[in-house]
Amino acid sequence: MGKISASRFKSEIRRHSMRMRSRTAKLLSYCLIGFVCLCLYFISDVTTVIRNQPRHLTPAMFARSYPNVTASEIERFFAAKEKQYHTRRMDIKHICETMDLGFDNNLVLKRSNIVYDAPDKVSYCMIPKVASSTWCNHFIDLGNPPAEVRKKFEMGLQILAKDLFPKPPLEELVSSVDQTVSIAIVRHPFARLASVYYQKFVDLGAWYKAWVEANQRIIELYRIDKSNPSNISTPDEFIRFVTDNNKEKKGWVDQHWKAQSMHCPFCNLNFTVYARMEELNEDTLYFALKSKLENRLNLPQAKNPTSKSEYEFWSQVQVSSIVDVIEPYRTDMMMFGYSAKQYLRDLGVNVDEAQISL
Repeated sequence: MGKISASRFKSEIRRHSMRMRSRTAKLLSYCLIGFVCLCLYFISDVTTVIRNQPRHLTPAMFARSYPNVTASEIERFFAAKEKQYHTRRMDIKHICETMDLGFDNNLVLKRSNIVYDAPDKVSYCMIPKVASSTWCNHFIDLGNPPAEVRKKFEMGLQILAKDLFPKPPLEELVSSVDQTVSIAIVRHPFARLASVYYQKFVDLGAWYKAWVEANQRIIELYRIDKSNPSNISTPDEFIRFVTDNNKEKKGWVDQHWKAQSMHCPFCNLNFTVYARMEELNEDTLYFALKSKLENRLNLPQAKNPTSKSEYEFWSQVQVSSIVDVIEPYRTDMMMFGYSAKQYLRDLGVNVDEAQISL
């Protein structure tokens, strides 16, 4: 064999080195592509598994997601709400059996405002200032009266709802309601009082005759600062009036501040839905789905919502007045699981909690 020149040898070495680098680069590229493909496969597989996993929606999340929910999510929603309603029913039953309510349950049954829709097999116990305008409007939708009738009763939805769907005779009331999907809605008594004050005594109290006169009576009896020229009663004056009014009439006061437990016969009737204002979207949805009326009810809607601040109201009420006003609403708080202390704490109202009993 002849000798290879040094320059040719170096050239061969360079070409070999370049071929090796090219092969290595290709190999690395193939490995990288394979790795990326493998990662994409696993990511796709995990995503598919996650997508196929059932969502764990709380009732509030379910209400926000509806109607984009699955059949299994509807079942879980029903189960959660029915468990909640059963607990509330048992709590109310316990109070009815063990507490001196201070009123006649049979009289509450007789005076209750039950809206009874026999054709659709639904019923509703109306409590003023607890979404009553909204829910009477729901039932008016079901009754579908002529447009001129709706317009005539635009400011009297509660009257129209009762006219369209009158309460059954007293002797048939319990059995009739038991055969329907029924609902009763409650709210914290203190939130309800603030709502009454702002809508009736402030918004209407400056011009509507009945509420103008109510303001005048309260100011005459309870205004200490005679230099205050306002013709609207203050929150503290209103609360002192409500307390004395309840004492004087043994709870049978104006419907707007009469205790909720004296509006609906909770000790006589077993409602399907024990709703709360704080969870009304989900309770309304349950009622609509349970009664199969979701396509006939305008959901959601709110008539006469309270926009004024509850903090603004209760921060102007003296602690002594708060202590006194608990008593006429003690049954409500115990029956429905509300606390005066916790309510004021959540609002951020600074009071001496040691003085508040509930």
